[in-house]
Amino acid sequence: APRLVRAERGGDVTYHGPGQLVAYPILDLTRFRRDSHWYLRALEEVAIRTCATLGADGATRSEDHTGVWLDGRKVAAAGVALRRWVTYHGISLNLDPDAAAYDSIVPCGLDPVHEPVGALSARLGRVLTPREAAPAFLEAFADVFEAEIVVDAKDLP
Repeated sequence: APRLVRAERGGDVTYHGPGQLVAYPILDLTRFRRDSHWYLRALEEVAIRTCATLGADGATRSEDHTGVWLDGRKVAAAGVALRRWVTYHGISLNLDPDAAAYDSIVPCGLDPVHEPVGALSARLGRVLTPREAAPAFLEAFADVFEAEIVVDAKDLP
């Protein structure tokens, strides 16, 4: 079973592990918008655009829950926290995680029968790695946040 770690962020229990692209941006929202809901929705938009760029069209938000959904399954979980308008925590995008990792938790407090967790690999029919997905994610992030991101490829996992 995964090791549980308590963290102060929005949402309920979540999982981070192999097969996910996890981004916990540290941003000063006074330079963007002082609005935690805007920040959460902006992270969701980054995930939606990343899915589309990777060939998984149709990713969307839910009216009832945070995160990003594709084919009725939650493929991205978001949980944000702020201190003095500086963000911590963020979003994870399920590329090809081990589905058994979710067996011992109720991810995000959702009913796994009616609101299951999904992965982009299932939609794409192939394994997708963080190294493959990171450029699309960074491009979407830069576009949504109107920011320039400089990354050295050797720093990517």
